[in-house]
Amino acid sequence: MNSDSGNTSPVNNRQSGEHVPPITKRSRIHISTFSSFNSPNFVFLWLGTTLMIASHQMMFVAQGYMVYKLTESATILGIVGGSSALPMLILAPIAGTVADKFKRKNIVLICQSGSVLLATTMTILILTDLIKWQYFLITGISQGAVWAFNAPARQAWLPQIVPKDKLHNAISLISAGMSSAFIIAPAIAGFIYEFNGPGAVYMLVTFSASIAVLTTVFIRKTKIEASTTKTRIIHEMIDGWKYMLGERNVRLLFILGALFTLLWSPIQPLLPVVVELVYEKDAKSLGLLSSMIGLGALSGNFIVASLPRKKRGLLLISLAFISGSALLGISLFPFFVVGLLLLLIQGFGSGTQYPILQILVMEKVDEHYRGRAMGFIMMIWGMMPLAVFPAGIAVDIWGPTIVIGTLGLGLLLSGSIIMITQKWLRDMD
Repeated sequence: MNSDSGNTSPVNNRQSGEHVPPITKRSRIHISTFSSFNSPNFVFLWLGTTLMIASHQMMFVAQGYMVYKLTESATILGIVGGSSALPMLILAPIAGTVADKFKRKNIVLICQSGSVLLATTMTILILTDLIKWQYFLITGISQGAVWAFNAPARQAWLPQIVPKDKLHNAISLISAGMSSAFIIAPAIAGFIYEFNGPGAVYMLVTFSASIAVLTTVFIRKTKIEASTTKTRIIHEMIDGWKYMLGERNVRLLFILGALFTLLWSPIQPLLPVVVELVYEKDAKSLGLLSSMIGLGALSGNFIVASLPRKKRGLLLISLAFISGSALLGISLFPFFVVGLLLLLIQGFGSGTQYPILQILVMEKVDEHYRGRAMGFIMMIWGMMPLAVFPAGIAVDIWGPTIVIGTLGLGLLLSGSIIMITQKWLRDMD
């Protein structure tokens, strides 16, 4: 056996005067779970994205608890909670076109600076005891407008920072960083709120958003710049719409993403009501519940980052069953400890959906249309108010457990129909 193994290609190469090292297991591994971190530009982009999401999640916890305490209305909570998504629905097509036409770094920097300004303003209002629930509504709409332009530019920028063969890995790691923020930030915000008040939370939000701006500054010039043609924005937006709607698989992926998002998105904005009425807990518990959603999403993102490019369409459908089962369980078993576990499962389902959808779309569109493609994905997030607003009203009428259970059943039913009827999606890699 030893003799046979010694007479392999390295021996033959020595005879020809060429030295080739023997093939080892390590040399056959071309991509690892964390391989995108080899790029300094990607590290800064990842860090900035993670910090921005962290600041947003801390703000979301403080905002939700303060609004419900000020109003004791699930309807108003739903309005405020969904307010940041509404501008995404309206502005996302324009924002995606802007991301394809102008330098993406400049767009991201302007948007991040806007987030710092909003956080600073709210900090001052809270610390001076001038805060009203209507200010949260105004801030939510403004923050949504910022994110409508920030997210498409940031995501369309990513293929310029990492090679194409690492795009799947990079998107998954970005989502993993976001999910980490979903875990840590709400828990921190809940504890700080309980012991130091909302003003301290918003001070930390401002600090985190400011550091995110600095990380973006450090990203060096990338190899491909956005289009510098003189074509009008409206013309390019219409061109993008025609392109997206003309691609059958891309069009159906958007529809599927919108459907699933509408069914699971109300859960987090309505968590303050669940904490108060179902679990009878405080702000610390709200933070822990929100963190479990992030922990579930994080575990899913690491799995996606490590998976080969096989049956990702089937995985996307399966996530509807996972999320739906978790929401139904929350409705049937109204206990805090059970809720922690089920929100972990729900976070895995809903949090893993986004990176898979993004990967499938980004791989199927041309570089010239990637910003507009991300604009379309942001429109999906912008549809949240279409579910959150009526869900808030329904909670005031029927209570949170019935509403959450109905959403879970909707996910299970829609997932079953899609699994049976859409063979092309089941087979999509």
